[in-house]
Amino acid sequence: MKDEKRCEAVIWHGPGHQSKTHCQLTGEHEIHETYYGSFDQFAQWRGKEVFSGYFDEPPRLKDEE
Repeated sequence: MKDEKRCEAVIWHGPGHQSKTHCQLTGEHEIHETYYGSFDQFAQWRGKEVFSGYFDEPPRLKDEE
């Protein structure tokens, strides 16, 4: 089994966006995914970093188009 490195993409979240959570996926991928925050919100995004919304809502891929 190949040892996959952790993805370095992050979502910044929480009050003032001071908290960050890394993508949970490993290997090759274009869309990053993770669960974050005290309510285990699911986020998907593209790019190295993204920010949650004003009320800590997750980013939506649909908004990028």
